Amino acid sequence: MIGFLIAALSISSAHKGSVAAVLVVTIVGLGLPILDTTFALLRRAFRGFPLFHADDDHFHHKLERLGFSKGRILMGLYSVCAVLSVTGLMVMWNQNPTIPIVAGLGVLFLLALAVVRHFHRVKSWGDAHRKMKRVLSRRAENRYALLQAKVLELELERAGSAADFWAIFDDTMRRVGFVESGEVLDEIQIEIRFIGAKSWVVYAPRRDGTPVEWRRVAEVFRPILVKAREKWRAGGPAN
Repeated sequence: MIGFLIAALSISSAHKGSVAAVLVVTIVGLGLPILDTTFALLRRAFRGFPLFHADDDHFHHKLERLGFSKGRILMGLYSVCAVLSVTGLMVMWNQNPTIPIVAGLGVLFLLALAVVRHFHRVKSWGDAHRKMKRVLSRRAENRYALLQAKVLELELERAGSAADFWAIFDDTMRRVGFVESGEVLDEIQIEIRFIGAKSWVVYAPRRDGTPVEWRRVAEVFRPILVKAREKWRAGGPAN
């Protein structure tokens, strides 16, 4: 529907300035979801995950981890969308849309900078370089975890019993770096919660990654764990 409206409004006038104004109005008005989607695609590409791989790093997830309630997050996102919508409408109302167009794009640029600074903790070029280096260094581990998850999904179809599968499951988790509780001195405990089911707790050595990085790896195996629990309706990995 949005694409159809953009096309219809674009051909309603032969004036190139009007077409540009319509496109800018759309981009500015939908600035928040556009930025959220853009950042999501970029971070998944850099981390080595498929572009449509679900994660919990969207704007509302980050705000929730900062301590904001769901109500405040909702009102805050509504407020940002309202400001962007008014900015976009100014482009249409102004007789000379050049200044509002520049202002609208400027607002989006400032919003993108705020996201990078406060959500991704990048406050200088040095921070950006270190963060990018860290992300790329973990890319191989993430790709390896994805490959192991695909193999494990095939093992789920071939396993003849729950005991056989959970043994393979535990071996796979150890292969991607997870350990048993108490196996290493400095360990990280990661709890993956499920709606209407018991949580899944895994342990990982702190020296090999941060809690957030290990959680991303564990999340790769969440769908397989759900399928396995549904298949056998009981039991589960030891941790």
